[in-house]
Order: sequence, then structure tokens, then C-alpha cells
Amino acid sequence: MRHAPLLLIVLLAGGCSARTPAFGTAHPVAAPVLATRAPQAEVDEADDETDQQAWQSIRAALGKSGDFRDGVLSFAFPRDDLEVTIQGNDTPVAAGIASEFRFYRCPCGMINVIGQFVVADYESNDVLDALREGRVEIASVGPLLLHERPRLMLIRFQGENHHGGKLAKTLRTALSWTGRERMAPQKLDH
Repeated sequence: MRHAPLLLIVLLAGGCSARTPAFGTAHPVAAPVLATRAPQAEVDEADDETDQQAWQSIRAALGKSGDFRDGVLSFAFPRDDLEVTIQGNDTPVAAGIASEFRFYRCPCGMINVIGQFVVADYESNDVLDALREGRVEIASVGPLLLHERPRLMLIRFQGENHHGGKLAKTLRTALSWTGRERMAPQKLDH
């Protein structure tokens, strides 16, 4: 029964498959896939944006000019709405408590974005839902720090589209589920 714990892990991770090596072989057991794969978005390739149009539409959607360097348009959204402490000691926002998005043109022609959201634990599900709805892939979700208050989560993601503005609008919607904007009174449609 030397391999019983490993067998339990394999079974909990989704069972054995024909490709799982037998115990005692030199091949490692594949780890379960935790990332969420968004369905492929329907895209009209004839409507590709120029770089200038893409950067302009991204800036407009996010409401900031960003920082353009080496072909990458970067944005940071500091979480200055949170008073973060680690073991009771104040932690400055500039220490990395910010959501960050980086857009670039892929050689394939698509606009790509890589980034991360820093969210309070109670904001995480709404941000994840908004990203998935916009067909942005979730790479990982986990704690940002240890022993902090409030409890902060880091949501890492990536996405691609022929239209940078569509990607940016998805991120903007996800941002609306964080901070002061989340707590703002909602307009009711009658």
C-alpha cells in the first residue's frame, strides 16, 4: 500500500485515464488542470484594428492613457480604497496592491492582454464571472499575501481578441465589481 496516498490523489483529481502511467514507472503523474478555459470567441477577422485604433479604443474603455513601452500598453489600478495591514502593520498601496493589465499585439495579429486583479476576497467571484463572460481565460486564483487584513486574492488572466476595445471593456466591467465603484448606488431601470 505504499502508493495509496498517490492513488487517492489521482482518483480525486478525476480518476485514472489510459494515459496515466502505471505506478512504479519513471513517468510523473499529470497534475489536475485548474485553469478555466473560456470558449473561443466568435470574431470577424475582416474588422482587424490598426495598432493606433487598438490602443485608442483600449485607453477609451479603461479611462486612462496608460504607459506605452516596447510595444506594450500597461495600466495599473492601485487599490487605494483598501487599508491593508500585514500582522497589524500598515502596508502601502505602492508595495504592489494594484490590478495591472498589459496589452500587446501578437505576431498572429490579435490583441493580447495579460494581467492580474488584486481583489478583496468578497469581490473575487464577481470579478471571475465578469472575466469569463467576456471570454477571458483565468490562469490562477490565490492569496496575494499572508496574514493580511482584509484578505486579498490575486486573479491572474490572459485574453485575446481582434479588437482591443472589447478586451478592455471586459476588464472595465470586472473592475466595476471592486472598490468604491462596487459600493456605489446602482441605477435602477424601471
